[in-house]
Amino acid sequence: MAYLSRPLLALGMTLALTTTADAARAQSEPPPAEVRSTPDLVSVAQRVIDRRHALADVWPGYWPTGQSFILHDPNNGWVEAKGDAAPIFHSGVLEGGGRPYVFDFPGSPPDTIMVRWVTDERTTLSLIFHEQFHDFQKDRFTGAGGRGEFVDLSFVDDRPAFTADLELERRVLAAAIRADTPAERTDLARRYLALRRDREERTPAPVTTTERARERTEGSADFAGFLARGVVMPEETLKDSVLWRLDENLFQASGSYVTRWFRQRSYGVGAAILFLIDQGPGEWRARVEKGEALDVLLGETVGEVLDADRATSVRETRTRFDAADLTTQARAAFSAGRPQPTSIADFHALGARRVTLKVISAADEPPLGLSFSGDMHPLSTSAMGILNLKSFAIDINGVAMNVTGLPILLDLDEINGQTSSTFTVLMSDLSSLPLLAGLPQGETVHDDLTLESQQFTLRLDRPVRILTGPDEIIILVDRTARPGQ
Repeated sequence: MAYLSRPLLALGMTLALTTTADAARAQSEPPPAEVRSTPDLVSVAQRVIDRRHALADVWPGYWPTGQSFILHDPNNGWVEAKGDAAPIFHSGVLEGGGRPYVFDFPGSPPDTIMVRWVTDERTTLSLIFHEQFHDFQKDRFTGAGGRGEFVDLSFVDDRPAFTADLELERRVLAAAIRADTPAERTDLARRYLALRRDREERTPAPVTTTERARERTEGSADFAGFLARGVVMPEETLKDSVLWRLDENLFQASGSYVTRWFRQRSYGVGAAILFLIDQGPGEWRARVEKGEALDVLLGETVGEVLDADRATSVRETRTRFDAADLTTQARAAFSAGRPQPTSIADFHALGARRVTLKVISAADEPPLGLSFSGDMHPLSTSAMGILNLKSFAIDINGVAMNVTGLPILLDLDEINGQTSSTFTVLMSDLSSLPLLAGLPQGETVHDDLTLESQQFTLRLDRPVRILTGPDEIIILVDRTARPGQ
């Protein structure tokens, strides 16, 4: 699961993103109860506590010796670990524990992270260590670069060929990590950089900026998370963990194109680059925190191929790693894939009726807390559609919304210093929401609003205006309005 402090359009919104990729990526919902092992939460928590001094060395300030955390299994209870004290088990329901993870868990010591048990110890530790690093990034990382989560794909004239180039780079990185000698590792790392520089010359600068931002945030979280997990589970080595990520078949992975080839790819690529940098001399963590690009740091570590020699290096590497076959695989994957929405109009066509929540917030308002699990489809510079939705939740200051199984469109923008956050849910009809189905055309005003169905819940503990049209119902919430306005 990813944490972005300034997501999508760099708006003042806290986004805890989950996608439908592999559960061990710390980005999925727990599987059904019948396939889950019953965890010994106390033993797992105690192992983390016992290794607290080694964990503090993973990345200065990331996991201090007094780090507090909560492991939550909805089927059994939860364990609370505070500093070096023995973990305490609680049975029953954990209030506020409905999400896959929560930073700064209410009622607990500062920086306490709560995570929900996912499948097994290995995957759950991946989740807690990866996500806690994102919380650490909020305080320590600066100059991330890149305004958005994704980029406009219209720049790609031949998307299969572009995708094959991305996959070739991943495979060369994996070969560098598997190298038997330092000299071979350095040579392959330099070949990777030559391929990347060749591609960057044909790619608009905003794409490179976004790639670097995601590699830095998600790659470093993967690197630190894998390293921390290996401290508690020594059989899970950093090298094997990074290779597992790079060996993942993104041609066949679930999710939209941008989910797989921009976000998902950044985890393994970023972690692999840091693995290679860490083989060299010098301390690099502070430079990553300050915003330096990982690929640039790798170039300083291993040396870049000279411009005059790059064409030869690229040609040799493409032959050695059979780039032509990768292009064939990419074209086959695109031919077999289902059409995906590429515009807001395409997305709207997926549902006969639209229920839209529009929230206006002042710049100094606390950001909306938003989490979701689904396939992301960028539709414009400000809008993103989510398909195959497992969960979607907003909950802050009188605005609570939960959606499952329905397509939803996020459109975030800034207008005159205010944030406009729009969430459009697509439905076949309004039979499950009789209150909305019975509204007359035009505008109505309500002191508050509660809507409940199996797939859609909305609770607004504040005045709202509802604009009802033939195809769309817009629910307006102005968080800037003061009482009596």
